[in-house]
Amino acid sequence: MKSSLFTILVLSLVLFSPIALAAGDTLNNNEVTFTGTILSVLDNGQGGGTLFVSVNQTELRVIVNEKADVEDKDGKEIDISSLKKDVSVKITGKFSASGILASEVVVLSPAPASNTFQVCGHITDIRAADKTLIVTLVGITVVVDGATKIDWDGKAVPPANLRMGLEICAKGDIKDSTWTATDISILSTEKRMDTVRFEGTIAKINKEGDTIKTIEFAVTGTEVKGQIVNVGPGTKIFGTPAVGALAEVKGVLNSDLTISASQIHMLASLEIKPDERKLKVGDKTTFTVKLRETATVATKVDLKVDDKTVVSEPPASVTIPAGSKSAEFAVTALKIGTAKLTATLGTETATAMVYVGTLSDDDTERPDKELYMVFAPSHIKMGANDTRDVVLLIKPPQEKPTKVAFTFDNKVLDAPQTSELGAGAASYKVTIRSKSVSAPVSTTVVVTLEGNPANGPKAELLIEVGEKDKK
Repeated sequence: MKSSLFTILVLSLVLFSPIALAAGDTLNNNEVTFTGTILSVLDNGQGGGTLFVSVNQTELRVIVNEKADVEDKDGKEIDISSLKKDVSVKITGKFSASGILASEVVVLSPAPASNTFQVCGHITDIRAADKTLIVTLVGITVVVDGATKIDWDGKAVPPANLRMGLEICAKGDIKDSTWTATDISILSTEKRMDTVRFEGTIAKINKEGDTIKTIEFAVTGTEVKGQIVNVGPGTKIFGTPAVGALAEVKGVLNSDLTISASQIHMLASLEIKPDERKLKVGDKTTFTVKLRETATVATKVDLKVDDKTVVSEPPASVTIPAGSKSAEFAVTALKIGTAKLTATLGTETATAMVYVGTLSDDDTERPDKELYMVFAPSHIKMGANDTRDVVLLIKPPQEKPTKVAFTFDNKVLDAPQTSELGAGAASYKVTIRSKSVSAPVSTTVVVTLEGNPANGPKAELLIEVGEKDKK
């Protein structure tokens, strides 16, 4: 990801701030919240993938991993494969070298047709005019009349409930430059007081046998010292809960003031951003070491890489200045393979995986009007004389048969030379066979359109072959 893109990204978000830069609605570890329209969805087949989102005529890449919370407009958890082109979404997340790393993706509603509109944001002005209300949000004036349906948490409410500061989504019709709302959904969090999300420190863990039943929290930024969180069979826990650890909880507030958790994310006080990156040989890129809280004194963080033949050795340490949360360091991709970067501060560690091939994320994850492709999974480990099946995903499925070519090292692998993807195919199973190797080796399989047209779509599978790494 080029630095110029981040300049555009930051400027566009600043200019677009009326729509949804709602810092008060985000947690400490998130850095940005915005709304936009999905241009395309790249599902990696492993519960995550990449979204390309249009924000104020700027295209942003949004990375969605298995830890991200993806919800439909009713608040139900969905898979990234359920997200579609032209759907309006609200993204909450962090900046990374690969784009926005999403912590939450919320569907707002489908994008409007050309003679209709949909706009979301906070009400910045509201006034009465004859028998209507004139509501202004994100600089757009919307008429609310007697036929406008207003929904607040599933209940119909009168126009009197609209007021300054409320976050809403309005959709309706455009006629003679007048925007008239047919439907308004009130999105402000106060509409659903039973749904809560907070950060806190674990004070006590209560178990029955090996099963966690409840966790008591001291809530960050409050005087609450014993908030009880119920853990059930449906609770998703990311990380290992421990007394004294910081966690983020999402759930439902019960009548007895306990919380039934839907998700519990263990939070680290130290991280490397991004925590995963695909580079091509020769790429030089920057990673960021970040503290969760602002450093009160200059703080030294130690750095290392486990394989400096794949990625150049980082500096022995970086110093985060007092009053800051982060510091940067650069590494260069040297050869095909996988390397792990580690940052250490006292007893805290953070890691980032670097995958190096002949292509980078920028080379492969670029939507094409006709076709783009990706392997799922994108990297595998094999033993010598081993066989694995992977899937080549095709986006979107093509109306006509599509011929593709495979490029690989035939001294290490057996794979197809060419193949024809049938009309309407969305995926294609690829069988990879490794040969006998005297030592572990990292290699790739690259797929292109047959004839390899310039700027055509490409996909790359990174493979590590060796008896020691056999899985």
